[in-house]
Amino acid sequence: MGLSMNSGRVSVPCFALVIASFQLISLSTAGIPALATPALAAGAERSSKGTLAAQVLRAEKLTRAIPDLGAAFRAASPSERSARLEVLLAAIAERRALLGVIIGQDPGTVLRLALPESVRSGLPEEVQARLERFEKLQGKLDVRIEDYPGGKSRVTHSLESPGQRTSLHFAGTPPSLQSGVALEATGVRVDGVLALQAGESGETGFSYLNSEGTTSATAVSTAALADTLGSQRTLVVMVNFQDNPTAQPWSVSQVRNMVFTNVSDFMRENSYGQTTFVGDVSGWHTIAQDSSVCDSERLALLANQAAAAAGFDPATYRRFIYVYPMVASCGWSGMSTVGGNPSKSWINGKFTLMTFAHELGHAFGLSHSHALECGASTLGDACQLYEYGDHFDIMGNYTTGHFNAFQKSLLGWLGSGTSPGVATAQASGTFTLEPYESLSLGTKALRIPRGFDLVTGAQAWYYLEFRQALGADNFLAGNANILNGVLVHSAIENNFNSSNQLDTTPASQSYGWDDWEDTAIAVGASYIDSAAGVTITPTAASSSGITLQVTLAPASSCVRAKPWVALSPASGLSGLPGAALSYGLSITNQDSPDCPAASFSLQPSVPSGWSTSLGSASLTLAPGASGSTTLTVLPSSAAAIGTYPISVTATSNAGTAHSASASSSATVVSSLAMSVSTDKPVYSKGGTVLITIALSQGSVPVAGAGVLITISKPNGAAVSASVSTGTTGRATYKLRLGRKDPLGTYQVKASASSGGLSAQASTSFSVQ
Repeated sequence: MGLSMNSGRVSVPCFALVIASFQLISLSTAGIPALATPALAAGAERSSKGTLAAQVLRAEKLTRAIPDLGAAFRAASPSERSARLEVLLAAIAERRALLGVIIGQDPGTVLRLALPESVRSGLPEEVQARLERFEKLQGKLDVRIEDYPGGKSRVTHSLESPGQRTSLHFAGTPPSLQSGVALEATGVRVDGVLALQAGESGETGFSYLNSEGTTSATAVSTAALADTLGSQRTLVVMVNFQDNPTAQPWSVSQVRNMVFTNVSDFMRENSYGQTTFVGDVSGWHTIAQDSSVCDSERLALLANQAAAAAGFDPATYRRFIYVYPMVASCGWSGMSTVGGNPSKSWINGKFTLMTFAHELGHAFGLSHSHALECGASTLGDACQLYEYGDHFDIMGNYTTGHFNAFQKSLLGWLGSGTSPGVATAQASGTFTLEPYESLSLGTKALRIPRGFDLVTGAQAWYYLEFRQALGADNFLAGNANILNGVLVHSAIENNFNSSNQLDTTPASQSYGWDDWEDTAIAVGASYIDSAAGVTITPTAASSSGITLQVTLAPASSCVRAKPWVALSPASGLSGLPGAALSYGLSITNQDSPDCPAASFSLQPSVPSGWSTSLGSASLTLAPGASGSTTLTVLPSSAAAIGTYPISVTATSNAGTAHSASASSSATVVSSLAMSVSTDKPVYSKGGTVLITIALSQGSVPVAGAGVLITISKPNGAAVSASVSTGTTGRATYKLRLGRKDPLGTYQVKASASSGGLSAQASTSFSVQ
């Protein structure tokens, strides 16, 4: 994965706006008030969408202003430089504070606004150190899930490398990864946060590291999680805070009973006797931290130090649980690493079996158990995912029910080794499931193939369970639908964040809680998935088990897929404001051969105030066929100098799940500006004339441009030479004056071209 310091070209206003740019720090621009740095830092978590939009707009304006402020500093006289540097530093400080807020909500914008090396290099050294920077890091991933009251959660990612811990914020859907995975991450750093793409994407993104430290395209399989069987040696550390050292809401015996009796019994039952919790409780310990401070990492460090001082060796434990009176500033009730060795879980004042067991589910490596709401159908293209939606699984956070069959399979509690069995329907037939909660070693679940995931190509499954009001599932008593039917979940192979409860009776209730209490397929009813060729019919049920008839008809031979879409050139085009730019648009229909032709409607996306036209508004393509058209983009005549995103979405008539987008960019440039000068106005014969050429677009130096210099002598003779501009946009040429050269005025003309634009300049000198 390469690192390009010239990626993410920045929008730059023309030099004529330099004087106005000085006012950006103290004056409102386009109706947006100046934003105070302290308020930005304090308001990061409270920013509304409207506020975020204003912050992004302000950051864009400052980004465009910085190159011109730098140019004004370079052009300033010695007496003016101090004042202009102060203005430049103030702009950078405000922009940095803005990026620090934006990166937590919209890391893609930070990637887009990152200043390229060509701009950074033109700024004073004392300024460059205060800017964001491209950075490549290697280390171990630390993934944590924060569980909040009211059905909210947050996943955080950090990369731990020697001497530092860097928060990762992904542009796009974050990858489904666990703590301990070795990564190489490349992105844009703002203070202690790295913004990067959610995948390997040229300049920024991530790759997996193998044991030799080299990169790989894929991670280790998550088909089975590690260290989930046997006695889980655990240290529970009870801490309170220096501002309230007497707060001890639970006794040592209560905490010990919660973890090593209640939680351990719950895990023993769920694992069919394969997993228990053993260990010790240390505390209470008063740590050097106030109860108003939400710093879980420091809390864990201080707690471990206190436990070690009390005689417990942290190195001998596989799992850590930190229990303490509520820290209101954290907001969440519990938090845990997702896997990890050792795993860490924090219990923020919520002393319940639900909280402890849920967080330890995360510590094992599990994500949440979701529900998929598709309205009047069980599955579809337009569904809503509820993060905690599974009403029968403790990882759904509604009840202290059993982990579902997919989650138990990940944990190795079902379908592996000496665990109870998970049957796989590889052909039509009759299957019998035992009560899911019973400790016998018969078949507890059935999985049925239902096609392949459109994004990854991994096998997709139905998982079926027969639940009874036994043990931890005693809350099911009285629920006739669940007790006399089969519960259905969907999941994707090797994706531990894909567990979804399905509603196989979507017409039974309206939206709401009750609609998810009767989701089982009842005896005598059938669930039919014609696309996958699956029919499931429970034929008989009793307290000892349920019998199912599964019919696997030939699945529809048509498998829809996302099209391949590309805009060319992918690197983008450049042009003047108001000048049309023409892109090539290519689409390939990647549906299977037996599908009918698909029609793809095309929808461009360009900045506000710009216009577009398509050679064809839609393309109809047979499976495997490709088609192309043109996209013409017309930037606004008032567009500011800079680089803007351009994209096109191709939407299939088979549904939005089978649609895709392609992106490129449009760079609005000013005309080339050129100057040519000599080091002296008058020379003598035998002297050397130093000719300097400076080439720029706006205030941005143009490097690598060819310059033709023609020097006309007073007697009509001419000398020509070719030079190239360097990284500063400058080129020099030395003319040696001979003793036979004539006296008089010499004319110097220079011409250059870059990116389809051209410029000329001239000067003169005399020989006396």
